[in-house]
Amino acid sequence: MFVGVAQSQMISTASLHPSKRQKCPYKCNRYFAGASARSAVVCQKQASGVGTFEQNDVKGVTCFPPYGCGEDMITCLNPELGGTRLPNTGDPDIVAHACNEIASLTAENPWQCVANNNCQHDSPTKTGGWLKATASLGCGWGSTYGNIGPGNEVSATPATHIYQDVQDVTECCKLAMGFDMATWDEGGAAIFFQYGLNLYGHSGKYCRVDREQLIYGNLDSSSGRSIRYQTTRCGAGDFYYRHAAGAADAANLHSGGRCVVRGRFKRLNLVSGEAILPRGELPYGQELPNHACGNIANCGTTLMFNTINDAEDCCEMCTSLKWFAPNDPNVGGDASRDQEAGLHRNPCVAWQIVQGRCRIVRKAYFDAWNPGQTIQSALLDDDYRAPGNTNWVIASRGCGTNPEWCNYYSFIHYRELGTPANTTSENSTHRQLATGSTASGWVNFSFSATANPNRRDGRLRLLNQSSTQNFDKEGPDCGTIELFNSTAVYEVDGMTVFDESQSLAPLCKSPCVSAGENTTFACDLSSNDTRHRLTVGRNERRLQGGGGYVLSFTGVGSGYNNVDFTATLENSTDESSSNRTQGGRCALVSTKKADRLRAHGFRPVRCNHSNP
Repeated sequence: MFVGVAQSQMISTASLHPSKRQKCPYKCNRYFAGASARSAVVCQKQASGVGTFEQNDVKGVTCFPPYGCGEDMITCLNPELGGTRLPNTGDPDIVAHACNEIASLTAENPWQCVANNNCQHDSPTKTGGWLKATASLGCGWGSTYGNIGPGNEVSATPATHIYQDVQDVTECCKLAMGFDMATWDEGGAAIFFQYGLNLYGHSGKYCRVDREQLIYGNLDSSSGRSIRYQTTRCGAGDFYYRHAAGAADAANLHSGGRCVVRGRFKRLNLVSGEAILPRGELPYGQELPNHACGNIANCGTTLMFNTINDAEDCCEMCTSLKWFAPNDPNVGGDASRDQEAGLHRNPCVAWQIVQGRCRIVRKAYFDAWNPGQTIQSALLDDDYRAPGNTNWVIASRGCGTNPEWCNYYSFIHYRELGTPANTTSENSTHRQLATGSTASGWVNFSFSATANPNRRDGRLRLLNQSSTQNFDKEGPDCGTIELFNSTAVYEVDGMTVFDESQSLAPLCKSPCVSAGENTTFACDLSSNDTRHRLTVGRNERRLQGGGGYVLSFTGVGSGYNNVDFTATLENSTDESSSNRTQGGRCALVSTKKADRLRAHGFRPVRCNHSNP
């Protein structure tokens, strides 16, 4: 029996199909970026291959505010607050009520009171979710936006609207909430507004509204962090805000997407007490784009990018070094390639999100400090003797044990060589796991999988509002079910973790589907004393031990949790199988079973022989 999976009936875990539910699939075990147990609506993030359905159901997952959510965060109703509904802030009467509520707020700056652990006025208004603080929305360090670099100069406030001749702060609030039904691609909902006289160098009554995409604004040391930790604000005047996740929130749960696969990166797994707490910290380096290289040496070893806060974007910079000469435009430096091999002469060999910003390390750094060592050995070197930079021992640094602080750190990813100029279109994965054993005979699966471009417009879904989203140039992800033996996972602090470093081929694998097709397939599990074997057609693999298996619901493509599954699992001793494949890793279900499933709308399909 698979843990958390009922046999001979629908696999009941809600995390497989969150788009069909309003309530969150799991409880919240931690609240970050201003979310709390009082938050009626949250965004949940689940790391790939960390925890089984049952473990996550018992322990819970990390929750964030419902604004600024990452592209595969699930926006949902907090299961701890039964009966809660999301107010329809597209209704003018509800908006008017929400804006009357702000009169009860007392100003308090979260970046000050959070640091002292003495916040007294941090309960948002019930309907609109607003809080009040004191500073000028136009005052603070920096004005660049995510991934802005050489040749990418745009408006410093692309997510800002400024209105003139606004009657009062209540009307300013109504203007802000007028964006609540907007999609992410349109700029998202409002997360700040400020009303005042004689602002922006002009006389009159002004209302400024900043929207969700502002989370990709970078305020130097506050870069990538949530509103709660943007410590560089200045100026006077009351403003109103909603808690929102930062661009780097959940960096510790992010896989790095397709870039990790294409760039041949591996995740550095240092021993830790918890599966989602990164260990180690890459060195601080030349700060870009604020300070150009000046000379080649300045950008030849360690670099930090204020305007790159997302793990996959950081990986892409490490792979391409696109900001540096001879690329044009550039900030100086040297990203030249060997003409024959196509590799960078001084490639980037490690990257990490640290304190919300991207850091990368180039090969020249390790050549200088760790001659003769592999990159992996250099990263794992935890003593304060040569070789190695004794002033910056990477393995001994890191985010510590504070889960929210570690939320702004990704795991270190490294490689031994650079990447050729042209890489193939390879896919990443996102896994949800069940573990356990199953009886011998055929295990029949019936499932469907539907790919979503992303999950950013989850609030609109909760209100039954439609939004148009388009897949990127890579096309949709697809969903497959894979069966492994128990050596595919290991345990960390009571959590089952899938070991991607082994690059194991599944013992049995379904076709990969993306458009909601109803599909059936089966695996043949025959027992022989304490050994179990999986036989499909004429191929046989022996499983050592007492029948331990890992069932992976795998989204294939982007590496994000953007595929919804529905599935049933059933054991059967019926061996009158119909059209079993010869030489595949899976088979169609029995004729009797297939007929029964066809009657319920499922379509038996031939296994995909191109998959191992």
